[in-house]
Amino acid sequence: MRRFITPVLAALAAVAVSAPAVAETNRVDIPVAYGDLDLSQPEHVAILKDRLHEAAMVACARLPESALVPNSGVPSCTTATYHRALVALAKLVPQQVALRD
Repeated sequence: MRRFITPVLAALAAVAVSAPAVAETNRVDIPVAYGDLDLSQPEHVAILKDRLHEAAMVACARLPESALVPNSGVPSCTTATYHRALVALAKLVPQQVALRD
């Protein structure tokens, strides 16, 4: 059975948008499979982090440009989404996942 990181899906969907109301109308869900990984192994955690980063890039690419924050002081959509996904992942499996990259 394939497992999916449900909290991470929510984090990936909460991409950097210009207003909270816009976030709900521009929600993007990207499933991230990890059933094939043993998250007690650092190299498997690295693989999952790569998958999360790729999913963040896909999610942000699917957003209309008008939903993205154009301010250079705000992290890019991909960076912000990826970091939110890491936080959600750490809450899901805190003993197995370090937030440092």
